[in-house]
Amino acid sequence: MNEGMYHSISLEQKNGLRLSAEMKLGIQIFGMSAVELSQFVQNALRENPLLCLDEHEADPFGEEALPASEDSGPPEALDYTSVTALADRLERRRPVGSHSEHKQRQDYSFEQFFTERPSLKSHLEDQVRFDVRTPGERLAASYLIGNIDSNGYLRITVGEAARCLNQAPEEVERMVGLLQLCQPTGVAARDLGECLWLQLQARGEDSALAQKVVEDHLGDIASGSLCKVADRLGAPIGEIQRIVGQIRALNPRPGLSFCHEADGSVIPEVSVRLRGKEILVELFDLGIPQLALEQSYLDLMGDSNTNKETQAYLRENLKAAKALMTGVERRQATLHSIACCIMRSQAGFLAEGLRGMRPLTMSEIAGQAGVSESTVSRIVNGNYIQTPHGVFELRSFFPSPALRGAPGGPSSLGAKQAIKALVDSEDKSRPFSDSQIVELLAGQGVEVSRRTVNKYRNVLGIPGSASRQRDGQGYV
Repeated sequence: MNEGMYHSISLEQKNGLRLSAEMKLGIQIFGMSAVELSQFVQNALRENPLLCLDEHEADPFGEEALPASEDSGPPEALDYTSVTALADRLERRRPVGSHSEHKQRQDYSFEQFFTERPSLKSHLEDQVRFDVRTPGERLAASYLIGNIDSNGYLRITVGEAARCLNQAPEEVERMVGLLQLCQPTGVAARDLGECLWLQLQARGEDSALAQKVVEDHLGDIASGSLCKVADRLGAPIGEIQRIVGQIRALNPRPGLSFCHEADGSVIPEVSVRLRGKEILVELFDLGIPQLALEQSYLDLMGDSNTNKETQAYLRENLKAAKALMTGVERRQATLHSIACCIMRSQAGFLAEGLRGMRPLTMSEIAGQAGVSESTVSRIVNGNYIQTPHGVFELRSFFPSPALRGAPGGPSSLGAKQAIKALVDSEDKSRPFSDSQIVELLAGQGVEVSRRTVNKYRNVLGIPGSASRQRDGQGYV
């Protein structure tokens, strides 16, 4: 035996995050839209023998359920004692008695299969799946992806995400960097400058000069003031023109290629209306199946003649069925609760529209609803509400950090509306510059920076003042 070799046993305590299967399913359900949830439940109905449609609810799969045959006879006896026999019964049980589902199967073609496109969310999840290994990394990646908007921009700061996830900001920043390596190039950027810089780097145009141009001089480029940019950076005008040529070939909204709605319409899941001074918030019935447990299989589980293999199979599916039913119920209740809290805080918006909108924070609504900030973030992302002033994504009521100030300050939507109104009313021969818009907004009590005005102009599709003056017709 080697005299220099020693063995010892030591105890080490580590903090870690472990998520049960039920918790993971709950997080997944909270991040789904109504359409995604409906499809998810339909798949579970086909795959889990312990699930069935609630007999007290109308069949959500189609206009009408198939009537039972008059000579169908008594139900088949449950004398199955093996998993094989149970599987045979399940095959005969499918489809789930739905006329519309049967029709969908007949109409489904391989052409449809190959032309279906993934969502931006699923596209990003597929790319990072093998790069995130720990539960904490998977949770952070899922949370950040859920906070990327349809344009491909990250709508939450690293500090906010770190606080919601209870993780170190450095770890969250590392996950942001991982997402920024994904396709489409420029995704997960925090602003337009970062989006363009990511794309320039991918093209090999990663000079310090190019970085300064996209970070500090996009407003001058939009107005055509290239000489001013060259003077300020002390660079040849030809080099600035070359970089600008590269920038104009980039995509400022990399996520839009994954938006599949032909007409840009969305389906609101929540509605709010006023009845006198009372605020009424309701969930629309969007066909999410109402679930129940299949009594015949519960009886089979309690039958002493059922062998252990079948019992274990049924117990496993019963656990999954209960977790799904609980998850759906909690998701609906939480969505309603959070929508109520948001609307109670937006009495000014309900009365006056966008100009009366008050900026909210996730922590404020989380405190009112009795849930975590991460739960609020998942619920408001991708879910829409029908209001007396139009359809809005619930996330719209939470402004970007640049507009968070004193209570009663402007919301991002309100600021955008004010900018659009000013541009619509301007003298087309002498359009307002961004600096003038900042001053005019300040006169209306809307305090924003010139950079924020420039950002919102781009989001609204409003050209710079020089372009508007050349057109002589404002913007289209």
